[in-house]
Amino acid sequence: MVLAERQPVMRAALQILLSTVDDLTVVASVDDVGDLVRTVASHQPDVVILDVGSCVTIAEVLRSVPGVAVLVFTASEDTASLCSALRTGARGYLLRTTEPAAILQAIQGVATGSVILGPSVAAKLSELLSTTPPPD
Repeated sequence: MVLAERQPVMRAALQILLSTVDDLTVVASVDDVGDLVRTVASHQPDVVILDVGSCVTIAEVLRSVPGVAVLVFTASEDTASLCSALRTGARGYLLRTTEPAAILQAIQGVATGSVILGPSVAAKLSELLSTTPPPD
């Protein structure tokens, strides 16, 4: 797994959490999304965890390693970021308020091909879909 997180405290906390699970290994950690694509291409991870920084970055990560699972872990609750991340190919979207056990479950879920949304994110998406007319 590659971890992309700008905030040192959050990056360290995630690394500590992930180190508690035997079958999860962080092969690289970056603090700059500019280094992310090169790092992912070099390490070929199963999962990339990143903040919503840029959907262009998600697309570039997926181009560099087709099939990698991207899990967005962010404070951003806005619908535009959520929809952009999912449209670009992210398999998961969790808010930073997510409980540690749920983060670990989400990582395992996206790694096996599931789409994982945190409860409030799923509710927001459901509300959006129920109020938006279907395309013609």
